[in-house]
Amino acid sequence: MRRAGVILLFGVVVAGFGAAIWYFFWTNINEADAILFTGFVGGVIALWGVFSQRAISRREITFEHIARLEADPQRIANHRKFRELAKQEDGLGLAKWATLENAESQEAQVIFTVLNEFELISIGIQRGIIDYEIFSRWFKTGTINKWNDAAAFVAILRRRAGPNLYHEFEQMAEWFNRNKPPRRVWWLGWIT
Repeated sequence: MRRAGVILLFGVVVAGFGAAIWYFFWTNINEADAILFTGFVGGVIALWGVFSQRAISRREITFEHIARLEADPQRIANHRKFRELAKQEDGLGLAKWATLENAESQEAQVIFTVLNEFELISIGIQRGIIDYEIFSRWFKTGTINKWNDAAAFVAILRRRAGPNLYHEFEQMAEWFNRNKPPRRVWWLGWIT
């Protein structure tokens, strides 16, 4: 998708250059036209530079974020505990920790911490701060599994707190399931 946007942008720029060259070499050219053409070319190059730098920065931020996550012992312990709670032999999984009686327990706090992490990552992807492709290559299956483990827990919470609780995390799991990144602003999708 992004490559198609870059190719489209490149095609528009090449077509613009071609039209400008045709105009300047086969018609009468004056100084004002040359200045206008130079300004146009400079503007296109500047825009391309800004947007390509934005994409590079997003990838760098994503790598740094992943590296920090993987080096955080508390996060690793939380994810390990989350998995243990989800795979308990009682068959209830995480759902039993969503009750009001268990809401303040250490186990529930671990679950909330993990879910909040994924909620923030999803918002970062939607806002273009975290790169979708890099994150999905790193933790696509893990994200889908975490959502599947947490779905019953979240459903119980939503009955109490409203339908939008952990909505972003659910959407991210759907993007990964369908292999379809989130839609962003249409013109930004062409360039980045």
